[in-house]
Amino acid sequence: MDVLYQMLCALDFLARKRVIYRDVRPDNILWSNTGSPDAPIYRFILCDFNLCEDMGKSKSRLVGTSVYMAPEAATGQVSLTPKFDVWSLFASMVWVYDAGGFRDQETYLKSPSEIFGILARDSSQIRHTEEMSEMRPEERASAAEMLAKLFDQTNPDTSCSPASRLFLRSRPLRSSARQASPRRPGSAHSRRRGQGLP
Repeated sequence: MDVLYQMLCALDFLARKRVIYRDVRPDNILWSNTGSPDAPIYRFILCDFNLCEDMGKSKSRLVGTSVYMAPEAATGQVSLTPKFDVWSLFASMVWVYDAGGFRDQETYLKSPSEIFGILARDSSQIRHTEEMSEMRPEERASAAEMLAKLFDQTNPDTSCSPASRLFLRSRPLRSSARQASPRRPGSAHSRRRGQGLP
């Protein structure tokens, strides 16, 4: 849950600054172990802020990576809110837990709603994040609401260690899963919870 907690803190911080990140996905989450191999302390940070926009200026349009984009991105009718990022974090957590064998099918998915077809097989590992997956943004939980629900925290600590040192020692979340062990598509081994992840 470290990755979920730290990413919710990051998204809550951005929401308080009225910034929408617009591209939350495993490739943009870096991690490092700031502890020791025997007593790891994992730190997660967002990188690649190229698609960020001010909340008042961000219009619903196709940006980011399709399977991680919130449903409202395709409508073109509403201004985006920070809840766009909450959906993307939900989809990223589906990837982290490999719920329903998501990683094997990720490249074939064309829309956010297709995630639910995969989760119909097995959603037990991410059931605690269901409020993040509401199709309508006005019904979706905010990062602050999820922090309060899951971590009983109403004022998250958004301080971080010096970013430059942390960034230099960080690795992408996706590459660490690839390096952990080769996976055969559809195998039970490939669906093991959090395989290869801190």
